[in-house]
Amino acid sequence: VIDYKQIEKQLPSDYSFVGGRLCPLGDCPSVHLVFNHDGNRVSLYLIKTSDVDFSFSPGQQYTTHYNKQTVKFWQEGQFVFAMIG
Repeated sequence: VIDYKQIEKQLPSDYSFVGGRLCPLGDCPSVHLVFNHDGNRVSLYLIKTSDVDFSFSPGQQYTTHYNKQTVKFWQEGQFVFAMIG
């Protein structure tokens, strides 16, 4: 069960929820949430830490860029967050 209030705490207050669905990433089940931020759509994927074969340092956020997209990763509780936008 995913508690939206916990997810909401991970995001700046100017992100507004648009929708979401379950989304398999290969063999890994995930949740795909979509937010609006400054007129742009932002995707947030939640993946159970048990389905990821690496770990993140607590309180750390990692960022990479691909073409014109920015991808941020971090871990909180039982989920790894991947934000694309």
